[in-house]
Formats: sequence, structure tokens, C-alpha cells
Amino acid sequence: MEKSAVVFGASGQVGSLLVTRLSEEPEYASIKAVSRSGHIAKLENLPKVTVVKGDALDRASTEKLCSGADVVFNCVGLPYSSKAWKSLWPPITDNLLHAAGSAGAALIVADNLYCFGPEGNQRMPLKATDEEFTSFGIKPAVRAKIVREMLQAHRAGRCKVALVRASDFFGPNVTLSMIGDRLFPSVVAGKEVKLLEDPGFVHACTYLPDFVRALIAVSNDPESWGRAWHVPNAPAVTTKQIIEKSRSAAGFDGAAKYSVIPPFMRAILGWFIGPLREVGEMSFLFSTDYTVEHGDFLERFPECQPTPLETSLKATVDWYRNDYGRSDRD
Repeated sequence: MEKSAVVFGASGQVGSLLVTRLSEEPEYASIKAVSRSGHIAKLENLPKVTVVKGDALDRASTEKLCSGADVVFNCVGLPYSSKAWKSLWPPITDNLLHAAGSAGAALIVADNLYCFGPEGNQRMPLKATDEEFTSFGIKPAVRAKIVREMLQAHRAGRCKVALVRASDFFGPNVTLSMIGDRLFPSVVAGKEVKLLEDPGFVHACTYLPDFVRALIAVSNDPESWGRAWHVPNAPAVTTKQIIEKSRSAAGFDGAAKYSVIPPFMRAILGWFIGPLREVGEMSFLFSTDYTVEHGDFLERFPECQPTPLETSLKATVDWYRNDYGRSDRD
């Protein structure tokens, strides 16, 4: 049966690639790509895609956009701000649950691992079936709250829901990430990478095309709904090893060139640099080995094998070298 999809956050890093891949899927006959401006140049000429204006904060508009849909994807991205997350994620989540539920559509959510908080550091590798969520901080606590609400909505029969969780992701077109434009521009220029945390811990990372492939796989399998899934990642390595492998892919010797900003300096700079201040409560992500269990996902979706790290880093390095910073890119 051919399906129709609505993608909220279609102009973002995850949403734009998802819309592109959905347009290539035979199961999908039509895709609405929702953005607040109503214009996404790189998506407007794709087959089966209609770019529409909408805002997940507008309940009536969201319900109207979801009417008749089979699947609704939540790929909304918010500014990396505790204030924004605390005030905006709850109504966005409530509106999408209401709209998808009213339409009889499944809500497939591009999720992250924040809901486990620092307590999750004691339960590595993190399991998708683990529902021991955190109350720590602001951003982790907000994510934990809305995850509980979405799972409860499914179990109460209000809306069909599935969560697809990525770790820190990277890849072509990915800039806003812990391993995005903080790392790769320096690598491709052969310069020293400035880091905020100890690069010696193993850290699971998700390649964006693998994330999108997992979202589509779950959307096509109703029996997989009602729970969270963790995206398959290549075997986790340290940030230092990512720098070394990326330098090698960029044609430099593999020795990592980096420096770590001392904690006291981060604290001082955080008073003046908002994004740096926001990273503070997330330091637990890089204070120990951070790994993810995805065996159950591969058992159900064996076609979703993770891209080898050398392959994904080469594609990322090539994009940063050839396309990053171009004025004509969306």
C-alpha cells in the first residue's frame, strides 16, 4: 500500500535528508516537507515532495497538515538552549501526538540519548528497552519527560509512536553536532582541533544516513512501533581516534592534533558564550566511555548494517572540504 508522510523539521539536518530518501522509497506516494518559512530550495524539485508552511507549535495548523497522513515524522530541531527546550518541547510534543493520533497516523520520532542522563553512564551500553529515565538538569529532564509522554500515549491508544534514537551524529551536511563543525573544518585544514572534553573516552557516534535509514525502516514496520530503538553504529572509538582517522582521510598523517580547553576556562567563557554555557550540563556524555546497544535493531532490520567508520568519515571529510561554507547551500 502506498503511504503519505508528513515531515516536521524538514529544513533541518535530519529532516532534509529524510525527505530526500523518502522521495526515493516506493512505499511513499507523497511527502509533505514542513518548514516554518514554507521554502526549502533543495527539496522543492524532488518527486512526490510538496514543501509546505507550518509550525509544530500551532496546534490547529499541525492537525490540518497531518490530516490524511499515514506517517508523521518529528525531526524538529530547536536552538541548543535550556530555555527553548523547556518552553517549546512539551507543546510541540503534545501537538504532534494530538495531530498524528487524530489522523490515525504513526508518529516516528528522531530522538537522542539525553533521556538517560548521567545515571545512564552506570548502565553502558545503553539499551533501547531501558526506561529508567533521568530527572537531571534541564535538557536531559525535558527529553525524559516527553519520552515518557510519547510512550504513555502509545500504550493508552492515543497515538501510534516509535522512537528512533541516535547518538551524537555526523556526516555530510551535519554542522550542528558535537562532532560537526567544531571538529572537521580544522581537520581538513590540517589545523589543531579545539576540544571541550577529554578525547580519550570511547564514544558511540551515528552516521546521519544510517539514522535516516533506521527512521524509514521503523516507519515501514508497524509491528516495531510502541517502543524505542537505537540506531546501529559502527564500533565506537575515541574522539582522538576520530581525529586521527579523519586526518588520514583528509590526506594528512594520522597523528591527532588537538588541545582541550581547561574546565576553568570553559566556565569563564560560558558566561559570555551561550552555546558553550549550554554544553556544561551535558559534560557527562564525554566523562566516561559512552556506548549503545543496537543488537535488537539489527535482529529485526538486518538490512540496516552500520556504515564502516572509515567510509563515513571519508564522505564527511570530502563534504567539509568541498561544500562546507558554500553560500549557495541550504
